Amino acid sequence: MKILFSPFNNPYVNLALEDFFLREQLGDLPLILFYVNRPCVVFGRFQNPWLESNLSFLAKNDLWPVRRQSGGGTVFHDEGNLNYCMITQRPMVDKGEAVGILKDALKLLGIEAIVTERFDLFCIDPVDGIQKKISGSAYKQTKDASFHHGTLLINSDLNNLQKSLEASAEISETRSIHSVRSKVMTLSQFKVDISKEEIIRAVGSVLGVKSEVIPKDFFYSSDQIQLKVDLWSSPQWVFKETPLFEISLLGVMTKVYKGMIGEIEFNRENFDYLPEEMKERLFPDFSEQYKYCSLLF
Repeated sequence: MKILFSPFNNPYVNLALEDFFLREQLGDLPLILFYVNRPCVVFGRFQNPWLESNLSFLAKNDLWPVRRQSGGGTVFHDEGNLNYCMITQRPMVDKGEAVGILKDALKLLGIEAIVTERFDLFCIDPVDGIQKKISGSAYKQTKDASFHHGTLLINSDLNNLQKSLEASAEISETRSIHSVRSKVMTLSQFKVDISKEEIIRAVGSVLGVKSEVIPKDFFYSSDQIQLKVDLWSSPQWVFKETPLFEISLLGVMTKVYKGMIGEIEFNRENFDYLPEEMKERLFPDFSEQYKYCSLLF
């Protein structure tokens, strides 16, 4: 099995790399791809950004909104979070394999982790003795391959994490998938100076292989990678792919489906009559973020 590390911190680029190996590079499988994203909030494929995140907080704090192609719940990424993606040339990934490797790697570093029935990783907080999440995960499969990807909280900003994952609005009815919230902790609570590189080396020790850094020009090796970045960084994908939900707008219950209320787009321009505070919560300005979506770093 190969271990690759992405040199990019753009979440849309790293999602595109996952998809490229899943669909276009079957000959390179199996592999584990590690990457670190700039600060962002990543929604599951069938989730509602207004329900799962504080959009106004995201916009004000330069946190990018991201929708991935896999299911599961919403997660917070920043430079203190190491992401992994185990990709195999099997139509059904072994959901316990990747977390088992991570558990064994952490044990080499003196950290005991627990694998849950949802294939998340928890540790027992040494301060209060409570079991808390350090890693959540999700899955994607095609007819030829599949992947299991997830997070690993090393020294993330848990204050930003908590504020980012507060709801933007009260949703009375939704067909979206709800996140399962858990108390979280970081691995730095066990080992203050623990690093991402140290964890990747430990994974390499478990597998008996050395990691490789993907060349930066790899991004330009396929038009498919660049097309996926353009698609997944678009507001149409991030917001208009939201399943049907019902929201109260000035006391009127309104159904929104894929960014539309009937033939009217659910955006600030069409609902400019709403109070400013409500517009800020529902339709914050992400124009600055989107200006930089095409940058690799």
